[in-house]
Amino acid sequence: MVIADELAVVQSCNRFLSRAGHEVESVLTVQEAVGKLDETEYDVILFDLKLAGNGGAELMERLKAAHPNTPVIVLHGLATLAASEILGHGTYESIPKPISSDTLFMAMSWALQQRTMRLQAKLSTEDLGDEFGELVGNGPAMIALFRLIQKIAPTNATVLIIGHKGAGKKRVARALHRISPRRVEPYLDSSSGVNRGIELSRILFGEVESHFGVDDYEPGKIRLASRGTLYLNEISRLDHWGQHQMISAIKQRT
Repeated sequence: MVIADELAVVQSCNRFLSRAGHEVESVLTVQEAVGKLDETEYDVILFDLKLAGNGGAELMERLKAAHPNTPVIVLHGLATLAASEILGHGTYESIPKPISSDTLFMAMSWALQQRTMRLQAKLSTEDLGDEFGELVGNGPAMIALFRLIQKIAPTNATVLIIGHKGAGKKRVARALHRISPRRVEPYLDSSSGVNRGIELSRILFGEVESHFGVDDYEPGKIRLASRGTLYLNEISRLDHWGQHQMISAIKQRT
C-alpha cells in the first residue's frame, strides 16, 4: 500500500509497481490508511515522510504493533530528523524523491525478502510449540538449535554441549530431556552441591558406607539416572580415578 498526499508520488509508485506485477492500493491521508490497515495486512507499506507531522508517526507505531511482519519503506525529500525517527521504528528502507524505478525495485526486493524471513521464523517457532520452555528466540541460529535438539532428543546419544558460562547449556540439556522418551524418568544435574573432585566422584558413582559392620551402598547419579538424563557439569573436577570411571561409564552407558 502507498500512503502519500502527492498525486504524482502515488501515480509513480502505482505505475512502476503495477508493471512489475504487484497489486497496489493507494491512500492520500493517514485517516484512510488507518481504515485500510484495520481491515487488511499488506506485504509492504510505502509511506511519504511528508505525512509524518499529520499523524504519520502514530500510524507507524500502530502499524508495527498490529502488523510486525510488514516492512515500511519511507519516501523522503530531505534527510530530516523525522526520517531518522521513522526509520528507528523498524523501517527497512528509505528512498528519495523523485522516485526512480530502479531504486524502488531494489527497496521492494529487500523489504519482501525481510518479510518472508520474518514469517518463516514465526511459523517455525509456532511449529515448535512449547517444548523448549526456557529456550527463547526466533532467529535463524535459535531455530537451527531447536531443530537439532528435536533430531537428537529421541536417540540415546551422548551429547557434548559447548558454550561459555551463562550461555544456556543447562537449558539445552533440560530441553533434550523434556522432549525425549526419557522425560518420564529422572533428570539429574551432576553439579548440585559439588565443591571438590572427590565429592563429585562420590555423587556420580556412589559410595559404600559401613554401619555396625554392615555395608550400605548409596547409588550415585549415574545409576539413578540410568533410564533418564544426566547432565554432567564441571567434570574436569573429577580426580584421576573418577575420570577413568567416567570414560568407562560413557563407553558402556552404565
